[in-house]
Amino acid sequence: MIEHAWSLICTKCVTDPDSKNVTLVEVVEQLNGAPGTVFPVMAPFQTDFVSTWYRSDPTQGARATGRITVHNPDGTDREATQFAIDLTAFYRAHVVIRSAGIGLMATGVYFFVVDFRLDGQQAWQTVARIPFTVALVEGAAQLRGLEPRPAGA
Repeated sequence: MIEHAWSLICTKCVTDPDSKNVTLVEVVEQLNGAPGTVFPVMAPFQTDFVSTWYRSDPTQGARATGRITVHNPDGTDREATQFAIDLTAFYRAHVVIRSAGIGLMATGVYFFVVDFRLDGQQAWQTVARIPFTVALVEGAAQLRGLEPRPAGA
């Protein structure tokens, strides 16, 4: 069986080729834009959605399909992005989905919802809901310079 360990959004994920450990650069939980920003907009900064999966039984390999769906603040969903989870050769796998920008419909809380289903099964299981906030803040940059705010800042 496959288990979900964690998922998050950062500006860059670097995987060590020997240990397969990852370095996560600037975990992003919120974007601040200047008042007067007109939506919808494309926030032009690189994001890596990183999701880690592992075998619940270290001796049993498995395959699954994962998907990430963005839920907008108004409750609508965007088209899901699917990805392969292959734990046949290794105990743990990191999936990295890179994007050059993120489309924003409005201010508010977006949710990146992570689901998976084992090969041969039809039902999706939700394993994570990652909140991502978009706010308009005095003194923040306009869209062209829209900067991510690191976690805890």
